[in-house]
Amino acid sequence: MNKKYTDLLLNIFLSGITPILLVLSFPPYNRSYLIWFALTPIFRIIYNKKSKIFFYLLFSGILYYVLLLNWVQIFHRFSLPFISIISGLFFFALPLTISTYFYRRNSLFSLFIIPSLWVIFEYIKTSWPLSFAFGILGYSQYNSLGVIQISDIAGVYCISYLIIYINIFIYYLIETLFPVKGNKNNSDKRAVPFKPAEFAKIVLITALITTGIITYGQLKLNSKLIAEEMTIKMIQTNHGSNTAWLSKKEEYLREYEEGIMEPENKIIDLAILPENAVKTYVSLDKKWQPRESTNILNRLSSISRRKKSALLFGTLEIERNGRTLHKFNSAFLFDRYGNLTGRYRKAILVPFGEEYPFGEYFKILDKKILKETSALRLKRGSNPNILTVYNRNGKKFRIGVIICYESTDGRYVRQYSSKNADFLVNLTSDAWTKNNKALIQHASFGVFRAIENRMSFLRIGNGGLSCTIDPLGKIIKRLPTFQRGIITTELIKVKNRNKTIYSGSGDLFIILCLILTILGSLYAIKLKAAHRNAIKP
Repeated sequence: MNKKYTDLLLNIFLSGITPILLVLSFPPYNRSYLIWFALTPIFRIIYNKKSKIFFYLLFSGILYYVLLLNWVQIFHRFSLPFISIISGLFFFALPLTISTYFYRRNSLFSLFIIPSLWVIFEYIKTSWPLSFAFGILGYSQYNSLGVIQISDIAGVYCISYLIIYINIFIYYLIETLFPVKGNKNNSDKRAVPFKPAEFAKIVLITALITTGIITYGQLKLNSKLIAEEMTIKMIQTNHGSNTAWLSKKEEYLREYEEGIMEPENKIIDLAILPENAVKTYVSLDKKWQPRESTNILNRLSSISRRKKSALLFGTLEIERNGRTLHKFNSAFLFDRYGNLTGRYRKAILVPFGEEYPFGEYFKILDKKILKETSALRLKRGSNPNILTVYNRNGKKFRIGVIICYESTDGRYVRQYSSKNADFLVNLTSDAWTKNNKALIQHASFGVFRAIENRMSFLRIGNGGLSCTIDPLGKIIKRLPTFQRGIITTELIKVKNRNKTIYSGSGDLFIILCLILTILGSLYAIKLKAAHRNAIKP
């Protein structure tokens, strides 16, 4: 076969195998070890091909997101193509294409610069108006507890950095031991593979880094955990996302009452229902109430009072401000006497699902989405506010409430630690996806939020995945998805817990990566100038 077509088929194969290995690393497949070498095939194309690199990378990136996020298609037929093309282009193909600039100047510093460049793009991916954390490489390691304990220092991005670093290291090892014919030709401006003695130094550095991270992880996993006198009942529902809530109001309220009350002799300090447990608008304005609002709140208050348990639940809320109506995705808290003592309004809304990210632009698109989907248009809440609950002995506990999509943003969640929250509660409703894969991927974010802040993370969902995660990131209890169920648990805390570096300082690691990338760019420019001067006659 013609060498040109042989190379073409090889490059298509290599650019296709990388996204497959990446996706298999994530839940529900959970082959997390694959990601540590999943990118080496695509590095073979990047660093050994002189043209058309970008197109192979774009194909690989789009395929990665198509395979990973095929469940988003249920929202709208254009959801998957839109997310896959945007993410594959800007957060896969682009950073890897830029990385060739560093590699072709010096392989050694590219080992540290390219991972920095990658995590900067990941950070941008979760910061712009279309913020979408699914697909960030570090989250694939949610069940590798010994590795990810360092997240309490540098967050999930540090894990992504390490993944890219190891992938490049493996590729360099292969290239050094088995160099591709022609690599020693300096005219292609690529770095010459390392000599064995030079590479031995890199092996030593890599061994020290990985040993340090694993040792730190084991030390943290040996932390002393204690159980507090706080008994919590988490009630998972399985309601259809398209069902008119008011038409089944009585059925749902009876379901909540049975779940909370039984067994009657069991002492519960806090009962928790999922996001949108009340999926109709209620209002606290006594002068203006939507249909059934007062009745619904009174019924839930009565359940709380009779059980002598605090009750936290998700609801849609509407508020009138003059002639303007503001709609919120909220969480209400009743104390053990049935009094409303706290409210939290969701501050990070789902792009397109709960808010339109383009503002006044492309209004026709917004109308089309609202017409063809179950999307809502809600108002953002304010910054995180602590909700307070007391146990049977009057001891005070501070809750950091996170609603659904907010669990994907470590920067937001860490603010609860600075406000001295005792534990985190994530109310969610993922039943609309009708896909077990989506529920597990979404739940995996909670492992990192627990470690980053060293707090228990309780996740309660409509459809699931409901689970309890201890401050070390271990999933202690979980319920089967897409069925009703109850978890009763005690609150777990780290003995003598102190605020973590991450919860106190945030994403300083990203700043370090930015500095490293800038310095690396300046060094690359210097090397290029020196090379240009060296070849002048």
